[in-house]
Amino acid sequence: MPSARVGILTDQEWADNVADRLADDYGPAVCHNLGPWRADRGERDDTMVELLDRIRRHMPVGVLSNCTDALPADLEHHNITFDHVFSSASLGVDKPSPHAFRTAVDRMDIPTQRLAYFDDEPTFVHAASTTGLRAHLFTGPKDFATQMQKFGLPLGIPA
Repeated sequence: MPSARVGILTDQEWADNVADRLADDYGPAVCHNLGPWRADRGERDDTMVELLDRIRRHMPVGVLSNCTDALPADLEHHNITFDHVFSSASLGVDKPSPHAFRTAVDRMDIPTQRLAYFDDEPTFVHAASTTGLRAHLFTGPKDFATQMQKFGLPLGIPA
């Protein structure tokens, strides 16, 4: 997946490559079982989506994900809206590279010191902080909302 994650392959090309390798290793019948794998686009977290929608009333919100070119379609599938969407595939570099963070910041055209970054991966939080971002470990919606209230956003704490 690293090739698809940095945009060398599309998501579909990567999946086709996986299917071909599985067919080579286990026979062509295995490909009939790949439909559910490809159909699984994850689950929407309604609490986080509501918080993001509340934040967007006050300021732009972006996402930076180590993801293939499927990210925009996945967000649309789940009806999740961001003002800025950056997949590692669209940037050509993935986290924790400082270049990923700097490129996303540059494209957002918002001063680094005015941005907050949240991630559930400590390595990525550390890497983001080295680029000057106010980086925080994401531990759940309640902690996220508390942090955002410290920045002056009147969000309320989710139940």
